[in-house]
Amino acid sequence: MKKIIFVSVVLCLLSISLSFAGGQKEAVEPADKFLQPNTLWGIGIKPDGTPYKFLHVAPFMGHEFMVTVDGAMRTICERAGAKYSTIDAAANLENQQAALEDALVSKPDGIFISVIDAPSFAIYMEKAARTGIPIFEYDHCTFHEKVTSSVTHDQVRMGEVAGQWFLDYQKKTGKELHIYEVWAMYSQEGVQKRHRGIRNILDGKPNITILESPDTKSRSEIAQDAVLDAFSTHPELNAIVAHYNMTIGITESLRTLGKLYPIGDPRHIPIITMDEVPSVLDHMREGFVDGTSAHSPWEEGDAVAKVALMKVCLGLDVPKEIIMDTYMVTVENMDQSRWGAPAIWGDMLRQEPNFNKWPILDCPYIETPKAK
Repeated sequence: MKKIIFVSVVLCLLSISLSFAGGQKEAVEPADKFLQPNTLWGIGIKPDGTPYKFLHVAPFMGHEFMVTVDGAMRTICERAGAKYSTIDAAANLENQQAALEDALVSKPDGIFISVIDAPSFAIYMEKAARTGIPIFEYDHCTFHEKVTSSVTHDQVRMGEVAGQWFLDYQKKTGKELHIYEVWAMYSQEGVQKRHRGIRNILDGKPNITILESPDTKSRSEIAQDAVLDAFSTHPELNAIVAHYNMTIGITESLRTLGKLYPIGDPRHIPIITMDEVPSVLDHMREGFVDGTSAHSPWEEGDAVAKVALMKVCLGLDVPKEIIMDTYMVTVENMDQSRWGAPAIWGDMLRQEPNFNKWPILDCPYIETPKAK
């Protein structure tokens, strides 16, 4: 299996290297590809008529969040006339490190990355600074001093929003809560902050206990086994909070145990998660999942791509960090809008998979750049 992944990564890296090395063809605006008017066109084109080149070193493209953030970044860059490429590290730390190392040789004009393991990437951020290639982080960030800009949601606040929901639920129901905390990936900086946020709110509160899961690697099938084992050996468990969107595995494990009941049933086990992917939204509408802390890749991808265009192409100063706010999404507020577009990206992804047709957001954290 490792050989297959290695070969795949090498071929992808070779493709990207050839793509970046190939030619000085001038960029030409596509006639009908994007929503019109396209106010970004020209920003991503150099004075000599060739496009700026951006590379996304993605941690794992087998997830709707990453597909969406990649789509948002690609669309913003290509609307500006820049060239954009993606490499998938397939949730493998060594793959992502190798991809970034190779990028420092092929030298794109800018690199987007969400890191699998923040501490291990410090050396690569320093190398990138020495080569002069700006690094734009999103979601799970190192916040290293050499990084050009880091764009993410308030990961601690995401956990706090989830924790507060359980406090409010306990106040409303009077129930003693024994919560199973389903970890995503131990090594990710953002996941650790979500855990910290949950604990900030719930630690020391009367009649509330928390049992933590093993590392699920953010995989629904591992979460399914973890929940099945925990609820079988700890019958007192009666609530679940998950760092990611692993509700397919979570609900299936409860179904297997005969403990899956909808909201309103006195036997209902409340579930709070932290991703608005289509499957979570389905489970919310079915009444099995109570809510999710908002965490939009559309917002992050839109903002970090604008930051990159402003810095690389226009030479403007950009924020060192952009930390976006979060809030609890429930069935009652799922259909609201935010920043001039549908707030729930999971529904948008299902309705319109062509990211070229997604509108540019009116983000309060960074303005939409304009061509000179």
